[in-house]
Amino acid sequence: MKCGDTFEVKRVFTKADVEKFVEISGDRNPPHITLNEKGQLVVHGLLTATLPSIVGGKLNVTGREFQVEWFKPVYTDDEVTCKIILDKIAYQETRTKVTAVFEIYNQSAEKVSSGHFFGLIYNVMQN
Repeated sequence: MKCGDTFEVKRVFTKADVEKFVEISGDRNPPHITLNEKGQLVVHGLLTATLPSIVGGKLNVTGREFQVEWFKPVYTDDEVTCKIILDKIAYQETRTKVTAVFEIYNQSAEKVSSGHFFGLIYNVMQN
């Protein structure tokens, strides 16, 4: 793991995904429960923001900070691609501090969101 390492996660969110998130979150904002003219729902921004956490989980990062800005909606059946770049890494005796930046694009190559996350990888098991 080094600065500049890049990861990519692709996902198509389905109506079932959004319906489950509505149930879990309680967010019943009309765009998330009402089909548009193309038969799609708007995917919750926080649901799209789970994409960078997939890489954080693979790297065993315990999250400390997460910031995201949304620019365009994502719709069910859109294919979104999240590009994550490790921006800063600080190795310490018992942990490693990791900061990454990310951008999420739809299938039309339009940026729908971006942000960063910071977390820790513990080098020894904590009690």
